Amino acid sequence: MPKFIATHVTNKVPPFTPEVAKQMRPITEPVLREKYPEIVWNYAFIDNETGRAVCVWDGPSAEAVEDVLKKLGIPYDAVFPATKVSPHDLSQM
Repeated sequence: MPKFIATHVTNKVPPFTPEVAKQMRPITEPVLREKYPEIVWNYAFIDNETGRAVCVWDGPSAEAVEDVLKKLGIPYDAVFPATKVSPHDLSQM
């Protein structure tokens, strides 16, 4: 399934704390799969000092990921397609 990055730079997220973790439970994998089976939230990278974050999603299109973010009330700046590249991938070329 295609991968997408959602950025939260100007639309920042709160620092990741136990309280925020409780608030994020409605978008964890089991709940998401039940409501939006075509979309998977893989993980996020969060800068707790600035609130900037990027999330990695799987889905059929950027528009589908944006639609889920809107339905869940999660502000974002952009959603765009991404290709995962690692040092291992580079050594195989």
